[in-house]
Amino acid sequence: MNSRSAGADRRERPTVNRMRAWIAAALWSACFMAGAMDLPMDDAGRAVRLERPVRRVITLAPHLTELLFAVGAGGSLVGADRFSDAPPEVRGVERVGDANRIDVERVLRLKPDLVLAWHRGATARQIGQLEAAGLPVLFLDPQSVDAVADALDRLGQWVGKPEAGRARAAALRSEWAALRRQSAGQPTVRVFYQLWNTPPMTVNNKHFIDDVIRGCGGRNVFADLAPLVPTVSMESVLAKDPEVVFTARERGPAQQAHQLVWERDPRAPEFIVWQDYRKSTAVKRRWMFTLDGDLISRQGPRLLDAARSICQALALVREERSAKP
Repeated sequence: MNSRSAGADRRERPTVNRMRAWIAAALWSACFMAGAMDLPMDDAGRAVRLERPVRRVITLAPHLTELLFAVGAGGSLVGADRFSDAPPEVRGVERVGDANRIDVERVLRLKPDLVLAWHRGATARQIGQLEAAGLPVLFLDPQSVDAVADALDRLGQWVGKPEAGRARAAALRSEWAALRRQSAGQPTVRVFYQLWNTPPMTVNNKHFIDDVIRGCGGRNVFADLAPLVPTVSMESVLAKDPEVVFTARERGPAQQAHQLVWERDPRAPEFIVWQDYRKSTAVKRRWMFTLDGDLISRQGPRLLDAARSICQALALVREERSAKP
């Protein structure tokens, strides 16, 4: 190919990509003109059937808001929970409640075509009221990094952005696979994830945080407990003698995408309960790390940034462990 034809190819490629996206959107809309459209199931295992194109969306959890923007449908957001703070464009959106209470009247007044929910929990009754009023409510609660990618793919189809959803899902899967390859074959590190300090709370092997730890070559010392979020005693933690303790710190304003935030600080307030246990491996070796709470606690696209932080911290531990004490 000569330089002239190569230049023409580079100019034409964006036009072709735009045309493909336009065709996909047109086909998607045409399906609705012919009647309701069958779509991938939600995380409650329910078949999805939307009666009209999705133009107005309400999200009831921060990770749902981030997923919506990630597939290029942020412009359809008309309401969100009060903790949604990323990306910056969401800050002017009307608030409709939180995980403890949904303002049903406000949601109905906003006339959404779709409500994205996390779990029924404390808001089960109000979500039932929304469904009784005829609003389509879909659940997205991914419990692994690959499940986040799957959520991006499905959400893109639900809101008429199938190409964007597939592209973001493929990119996330590829980057996660690359991180796992870097940790593959490396010595395992015993990890305690401190979700709360008094009483100690952690996660089991069904939790998405455990998936990240395993992907980075760590072994969650409480992986086999039955509850998704078990409460344990400090005595039982010490008996496991984890080499590494991770915890999360809320930082206020959301961090920029791909900014790696982790700190090695055994004297952090989150680790105050550990100061009396100086013989434990994590305290003795100072392998105690705080992570950005917004990144590690949300099942959205930025979970990959938390994974990079954990992988980096565990790589440091392996390096120091292999050196002389």
